[in-house]
Amino acid sequence: MKVYNEVNAIDKKTKPVALKKGESATYRLLGVNINSKDPSKTKVPCSQNVPNRDRIWDENKSEFVDIAMIASIGSEGPSYRTLWFEQQNLGTIVLQGGAVRDAEAYEYMELCNYNASNEKRDESIAPLFYRVDLKKESDSRRKGRSTKRQALNLAAEMGAADVRNFVAMMGWPEDQELVVLRDKVEEYAESHPEEFVRRSKNKQNAIYALISRAKTARVITFDGASNTWKWSDSQEQICTVARGTKKEDSLVAHLVESEHGAEVLKALKTALK
Repeated sequence: MKVYNEVNAIDKKTKPVALKKGESATYRLLGVNINSKDPSKTKVPCSQNVPNRDRIWDENKSEFVDIAMIASIGSEGPSYRTLWFEQQNLGTIVLQGGAVRDAEAYEYMELCNYNASNEKRDESIAPLFYRVDLKKESDSRRKGRSTKRQALNLAAEMGAADVRNFVAMMGWPEDQELVVLRDKVEEYAESHPEEFVRRSKNKQNAIYALISRAKTARVITFDGASNTWKWSDSQEQICTVARGTKKEDSLVAHLVESEHGAEVLKALKTALK
């Protein structure tokens, strides 16, 4: 950055490592939702300029220093450069290594408090943008695609009983053709891949499905006042749900782990025949 009087008079150790020729730094306006499948559908709230002056704490000088994007210095003082996050560029600014103007802008963008990725920024100042980690974003997208493939493969390999159990566990209506239910399961796997993988690998899915069917058939009911599961006809208590625990999880644990769990499980199956 060009130095004018005390402006940009930062310590050499404070300067960010310069971009090499062929390297680039990408910054994105906060609030931009990138649509990687169709960039034209990317949502950019509005065009926004980067304030071209700021004050930062220079740890190496142990004092505050004014910084600015100075374009040139003339007889009447400096003129300033302004960068814009424009809608037509999807709210993104790319600075290239090896270009003088970009190198100066890069120093400012890295050091200013408006950069949410600047770990040393003054957090009392609202950030406007962040530096994009292209590798991290690519890894995240690839992981997402991998998880989606895994979820769709698991859904495709489900047997008829597994499909119906998953549908029941989710509380969806079961009175439809298997192909319709399978389509619903695969649709859920595509839209919620991580959740589907987690749920489909649960060894107690058949018991969760049984509980859901028993609730629908009014064989059992959950009493919110006493935080207990009960038989609907006799109102006899089955188990109490511990505070902070999901009610279905508590009932599954009771059926699998408690002394009388097997007996209750058998009674549930009999009631639903």
